[in-house]
Formats: sequence, C-alpha cells, structure tokens
Amino acid sequence: AVTEGIQRLLTDEELEGVLAHELTHVKNRDTLISTIAAMMAGAISMIANILQFTAIFGRSDDREGTNPLALLGTIIIAPIAAGLIQMSISRTREFLADEGVRIHI
Repeated sequence: AVTEGIQRLLTDEELEGVLAHELTHVKNRDTLISTIAAMMAGAISMIANILQFTAIFGRSDDREGTNPLALLGTIIIAPIAAGLIQMSISRTREFLADEGVRIHI
C-alpha cells in the first residue's frame, strides 16, 4: 500500500527498503512502546506541574516550606529527563527498524 507519488520518486530497491523499515516498526510494536514512553513523560510533567503550583500557592505560614533543591529537581529536571528518555527510546526504535531492513534485504 504505497502512493503513486512515492512509486515515482523511489527505485524499486529504495521502496523495498522503506517498506521493510516500516514493517519492522510494526513487527517490533514500536507504536505501543512509543505510546507508553509518551504517557510516562506526560505523567512526569503533569506531576511536576502539580508540585510547582502546590509549592507556589499551597504554602502556609505554620510550615517551614519545601526544599528548594527538591522543588528544582521536580519542576525542571524531571520533565527534561523524561523527554530525553522518550527521545532516546525513539532513536533506539529507529535504529532497530534500520537494522531490520539490513536483515531482510
């Protein structure tokens, strides 16, 4: 199932490589893995946002407050780390799909 446009643009060998790459994604269930990674990154970011608003608006005068380093790690570093992990997983899945092309062709 390819478009006429890509058939005109690519040679048969190139088209075979593209299809093998995409079918390797299907075989390896990359969509599921990417979805789980995105959900985890989103959950981490959401928790960081909740903690940020709690730290800003939820303070009371009778408590000592929050640890600034822990707050910094939660608000800034955790979402960045989650995004980097998500990108790393994506890069790994692409590498494995390319490797699948090498094996099939």
